[in-house]
Amino acid sequence: MPRHDLNIGHVRDAKKAAVPGAKAYDIIDTRARGLLLRVGPRGCRWAWKFEFNHRTRRMDLGDVDEWSIEDARTIAGEATKLIRERKGLPDAAWLAAQRARFGKAPPPDWTVGLGQPFVPSPEPKPWKGVPDFMAWTYRDAVERYLKHVADTKRVGTLRDYRKTLNNPAFASIQRLPVSRITVDEMQKIIDGVAKAGHHASAVGMAVKIKTFWKWLGRPGVCEGSMITSEVMARLHKPDRIRQAVVPGAVPVPSKRKHFPLMPELGRLVALARTGAFDPAYDVAILLFVLAAQRNHATTSASVHDFADCDEEPGWGVWRIPPLHRKGASEEDEIEERTHAIPLPPAVWSVVKARIAGLPGEHWLFPGLRPRRKGAPVGHMSEHTFTHQFDAMPGIVASPHDLRRALRTQGRKLLKVTPKELSLILDHAEGKAGSVTETHYSDDEQLDIKRPILERWWAMVEKHAAAAASELPSVEEIRQHVSREKQRQKGRVQGVAAAA
Repeated sequence: MPRHDLNIGHVRDAKKAAVPGAKAYDIIDTRARGLLLRVGPRGCRWAWKFEFNHRTRRMDLGDVDEWSIEDARTIAGEATKLIRERKGLPDAAWLAAQRARFGKAPPPDWTVGLGQPFVPSPEPKPWKGVPDFMAWTYRDAVERYLKHVADTKRVGTLRDYRKTLNNPAFASIQRLPVSRITVDEMQKIIDGVAKAGHHASAVGMAVKIKTFWKWLGRPGVCEGSMITSEVMARLHKPDRIRQAVVPGAVPVPSKRKHFPLMPELGRLVALARTGAFDPAYDVAILLFVLAAQRNHATTSASVHDFADCDEEPGWGVWRIPPLHRKGASEEDEIEERTHAIPLPPAVWSVVKARIAGLPGEHWLFPGLRPRRKGAPVGHMSEHTFTHQFDAMPGIVASPHDLRRALRTQGRKLLKVTPKELSLILDHAEGKAGSVTETHYSDDEQLDIKRPILERWWAMVEKHAAAAASELPSVEEIRQHVSREKQRQKGRVQGVAAAA
């Protein structure tokens, strides 16, 4: 189908080609969206075509001699604008009004009979509502957005957004077109959730709705959502409701973050070396205590992410790809920049032995069964290690708490600066504010990280040796873990039964 900036020469050639027996074809005008010049054996005619939500609307505008090129472009533009602004659908009555506007026909409000007076015609019915094929309801928009999240984000992120955007509080707007949902209406819903005692959930809803609406306004998406401005820009997190003090009532203590101290870290390492657990847990504990990376980055580690350190014999390097790092930038993914963690010999030897015992395996911690029937077996779930930590005797910390341990204990005891600690803890390695470091350097800075982790691990080993003499027997440890796992299963089953 040829495309041209139509002019009088194109029209003249088309009229010459429109002879009986000629092959029909269309010429697309590049200046007015949707305008076509249809050439066929019966002549040349202007036409308008518009695709919206995978549906196509067409309209015959009339003979090529009825409209000039500029007039045809104007009518095509008005028809497109009518749909985009959700003011109606161009039809025969609308086209008759355009003919009257350009002086091509009498006004459509009157009919003329020969020798008879003007008689008013019935008023056309006003256009009401949005046709089904044009409307992106809130439910439709959420489905499209979740597909986008599934294609671009981690499984945990998809799960979080699905739960939030399908919150029962949004039931009243499920069938409404997203273009009609106002920021005031959305704010009332979120504030209502906060007033019902779910402040944290309401805050998450506010953040995710703003991100969702920003995506709806993207070029290429806004054509379907009909959202072309920052509709939810004024949406804000709900204010915290101050709880009234009831005389005699026992206050509920707030959940505080746990900052593990060195004795607890030493006990973790000592427990990993008892042989009471599966070897996967032993390796994971050493990586968590040493590198203090996020749970997902550790559980999704590939055997190909580990290698010997060329700069220091006996050491290894764990290179975490951007796909498994929270907040990794698009530049990281495009340039495949990894976050490198040096592994001291005591840890690297254990990881290396683990890799040697997994011939042909991709994951360092492969899962035991697929997440869903028929799906391939991936890596271990993040919850697996969290439950294991919770079941270990004398351990309060979760895997994520170990990030706080390195940040606080490393600063207090080793006197390491926050910027140096960011090289290990931060997924951007402290480069977030430096353009030259972000875009013009591939230095993994192992020479800076290695001394820090060497001192850190020496301090951990010291406390692990002290904790080893205080541990119960291997059998007692296994019995304790078994009881705790049963307790966890009972708790989960109790919650499922209550639901």
